Amino acid sequence: VLVAAQLTAVALIWRFSWHGVNDRWLLVLVGAQALFVASVITVTGGGSSPYLAFYAPVLAIAGWHLRSAHAAIAVAIVVTTELWRTLVAPVQSDLTQLAVSLPAFALLALLARLTADRLTQAVVLNRRDQVRTAASLEAVRQLGDPHASASVADDAALAADVFGGHASIQAWGDPADRAPVHSCPEPGGRDHLQVAIRSSGATHGALRLCRAEPFSASERRLAAILADAIGRAMEQRLMAARVRADPDRDPMTGLFGRHVLEADLERLIEKARATDGELAIFLLDVDEFRRYNDEQGRDRGDAALQRIARSLIAGVRPGDRVYRYGGDAFAVLAAGLEPPMVAAMGERLRSAIPEHPARFGHRLPGDLSASLGSATCQGESCSSSALIERARHAMDLDRADRLS
Repeated sequence: VLVAAQLTAVALIWRFSWHGVNDRWLLVLVGAQALFVASVITVTGGGSSPYLAFYAPVLAIAGWHLRSAHAAIAVAIVVTTELWRTLVAPVQSDLTQLAVSLPAFALLALLARLTADRLTQAVVLNRRDQVRTAASLEAVRQLGDPHASASVADDAALAADVFGGHASIQAWGDPADRAPVHSCPEPGGRDHLQVAIRSSGATHGALRLCRAEPFSASERRLAAILADAIGRAMEQRLMAARVRADPDRDPMTGLFGRHVLEADLERLIEKARATDGELAIFLLDVDEFRRYNDEQGRDRGDAALQRIARSLIAGVRPGDRVYRYGGDAFAVLAAGLEPPMVAAMGERLRSAIPEHPARFGHRLPGDLSASLGSATCQGESCSSSALIERARHAMDLDRADRLS
């Protein structure tokens, strides 16, 4: 009869939809299981029955699936049921066995509850880290867009949205970017995180985050990545401010323009004639840059030109000057450069383009290459028009030689 009743209950439970049932009603199932086990124990030997072990899976499942308070009630149901059984059937009772087994079963329910809590926390933390990672990548993309972030306040608001708390930035370097570090609105019991904002080896400020729940190790790494992106955005804004303040510079790359090149060339030629010194000019043109813009988009094209400009500045000697000669063309003036050093300088400037696939007879999407030409003169032989024409001719020969 008991087995038939149990099978009937299992069938009803299997067919019943429990999704809309309140957790408290699940205690009815625990109570039914406790009564079933108590009945089996009674008809099979009382306190000495081996079926007392059936309480272990019942309480383990209750501790795993129910809330902490409900799991405690489930333990109380089993204890009450067993005490009731021993009082109803005193001849078959074994209080010694109950004193040992029931605390062990309660401990089993507690361990199941703690394990379930830890696993739930791990799943929630993993999911939160995934959301934070996606939000951080989107924030880095927005910070890379020169039109998306206009000030330190925008950067701080972006960081606050990513980490779901309060964010502030202390910036130093450019007065227009300075902002005080505000304390958290509710400092008591909140977790704080401060990350240095760096870019190009320089520290531009500090990003400060605070919220009620603690920051995970993954979130701390993401905060460092976001701080680096904020640093690059600050650096771009600083460069743009300097360019706007200097009408002789190209607004996008920050390099001097063609008219400054022409004026500097005339000045250096006069100096070379007066001192019988050497003068070299290098022209570098990005191959098929219009196609690159069409395939990759204008934003990536502008970013590529900015990257090339920074690499050219890093590749010249102190005192040499880099210019934006045209849309995708650059020029470098180097005074006092001896002829044996011209070729080495040219290769160093060419390395501003990281890939040269055209040398190997193929080109991949997103790859860039450059044609380079140079010309030198000394003393009275220097002429601005002749120098530029010779450099252009050498650049055309370089392009034809590599692309053939």
